[in-house]
Amino acid sequence: MSAPDDYRPDIDGLRAVAVGVVILFHATPDVLPGGFIGVDVFFVVSGYLITSIILREIRGGTFTLRNFYARRCRRILPALVVVLAATWAIGRAALTQADFQTVGKHILGGSTFTSNILLWRETGYFDIAAVRKPLLHLWSLGVEEQFYLVWPPLAMLAVVRRWHPLWLSSILLAGSLALAIALSPAHGDATFYLLPMRMWELLVGAVLVQLEWRAGGGPAPRRPNSVWREARAVVGLLLIGAVCFFDPGTGRARIGWLVAPVLGAALVISARGAWVNRRLLAPRAVVLMGLISYPLYLWHWPLLSVVTLLAGQTTMQQLGLLKAGAVLLAFVLAALTWRWVELPLRRLATPTAARPRRTEQVLVFSACVLIAMSVVGVRTWDRGRRPPEVDTIAGDEPLLDTTALFPGADHPRMSSADSVVVLLGDSHANHLVPGLVPEARKHKFGVTYIGLPGCPGVPLSTSIWGAPDMFEQCQSLTDATLSHFVPDPTAKIFVFAVRGGLYTVGTDSADTKTGKPRVEVSLETRQRVLFEGYTKVMSQLERAGKRFALVQDVPELGFDPYYCEARFATAKFMGNECSIARETVDDRQRDYRRVVTRLQQDHPQLLVFDPLPLFCDSRWCYAKRNGMMMYRDTTHLSAAGSALLAEGLVKILFRP
Repeated sequence: MSAPDDYRPDIDGLRAVAVGVVILFHATPDVLPGGFIGVDVFFVVSGYLITSIILREIRGGTFTLRNFYARRCRRILPALVVVLAATWAIGRAALTQADFQTVGKHILGGSTFTSNILLWRETGYFDIAAVRKPLLHLWSLGVEEQFYLVWPPLAMLAVVRRWHPLWLSSILLAGSLALAIALSPAHGDATFYLLPMRMWELLVGAVLVQLEWRAGGGPAPRRPNSVWREARAVVGLLLIGAVCFFDPGTGRARIGWLVAPVLGAALVISARGAWVNRRLLAPRAVVLMGLISYPLYLWHWPLLSVVTLLAGQTTMQQLGLLKAGAVLLAFVLAALTWRWVELPLRRLATPTAARPRRTEQVLVFSACVLIAMSVVGVRTWDRGRRPPEVDTIAGDEPLLDTTALFPGADHPRMSSADSVVVLLGDSHANHLVPGLVPEARKHKFGVTYIGLPGCPGVPLSTSIWGAPDMFEQCQSLTDATLSHFVPDPTAKIFVFAVRGGLYTVGTDSADTKTGKPRVEVSLETRQRVLFEGYTKVMSQLERAGKRFALVQDVPELGFDPYYCEARFATAKFMGNECSIARETVDDRQRDYRRVVTRLQQDHPQLLVFDPLPLFCDSRWCYAKRNGMMMYRDTTHLSAAGSALLAEGLVKILFRP
């Protein structure tokens, strides 16, 4: 049974495609919303190549785990150590202390190949904090290296015990995929990050190479290609491309959609010698990009992350140019790393007849390097408390009493009292809680917050923001909340607070940059649906004899206050002005304020509190007031900002 060719330029071309779509996704997610599946293509390629090496050497009687892991060290460590060291140096010079600590944590994860586990225990890959993790992308390297700890010994055991490796890998593949499908709905982060639910993708490559061997796979045939082979290559690339350009959900990879790029990669690899493979994937420029794909993958995200964090109040055009520069620099550094780090060290560490013990030396030296990097990571991670200004910005909410008020109320925050202020809305209601609770207690009122991110807290006739399942969850919670509290005699005052632009404009901060709304409905429809929802609720409250108020939205900064005020000295050249033009804020809020004005006309009892005078003058809106940071991120108030707003709000809520 013959093995496939040692080298296939089309596979390097497929690597180039994979790394290219990942970089485009990270640099321009609106252009390539599904580009994250490039990692899944990498997994298939890795499983294919590693299994071909393992089985060829096992059947030739030359395979040892010692040689295998020494070879992996020569391949993986040189570029990884360079990038980890460079990221540490950049972080030390340019990042805040808190983010530098995060770099240390992820250096530890990268040097122990446990980044995927650390990230699983933090938050999701697609959350807003992703840009704060310059080594976020190392989760995929963790998955691969953990696979290499599991699969080679299993393959050896299969041969020793005379099990058929194809059956073993097929059973493991089916089990891993079934586990991923079963756990995905309730445990999405674990399914995304952890090896047991990702191993099926690498095993697709392992199964593929064994099927080729079983069919007598060898050099690309010289006879004219069959229609089936050509079709496999075309369909494979189309499957990969289709998912790249289509975001299947709300920014989270779904297992069902990952099957398409994984199958596409397998089809392309299986179509060896096809026109697509020879003409599209094997040209020299594409192959060269594939050869540097590993250091390119390592370099691109730290550079994009740091550039984005330090960009400050740049325009979108300026940020785009900075990102383009970061990508170009990643290509340059990847080429230099491949040429002057990877290749020389790989050749230097390759065993020779004159140095038969070089394999052991490589393993020992690699272990020492990884231990040293781990120590650097631990010491960086454990740098003590963050500076006071950063704590002020982060400003977590105070601990509140919590209770499940009724079925479906999964997100209440409660401070108890006989009379209650019911706070309804999205995260812009939630960030009022820290300030409103102590202020309300002075008037012997409790505060109950019921809400969800992206949920305005009023019934809507159609979706104007978010995914369909989010809309259904929002409406269910809204209906249950109103049914519970409107008849409740202890619920005295209802306060509504939302991030108005989400619903009247249809975009969040990121979407505004492209003008692309999440839900395609007209501006008039958005305003009408929101107005009708508020009108329905306020009419209910009027009939029930309740008092009700609405908080106009706070300014959305458009920049990260975390880096506005807490830079190291070497990053101050990026600027530290913590303000945004009043004109920009007014443009963002104009349509929502029109809705509020109409509501005031129809419901004279409506109390409206406008926070803009607290944060803005006639020209600028400020993230900082009296030396205190008012925001904890680009759009949500810190504890200090919440207290400032609540102090003004209670004056209209509890006035005689």
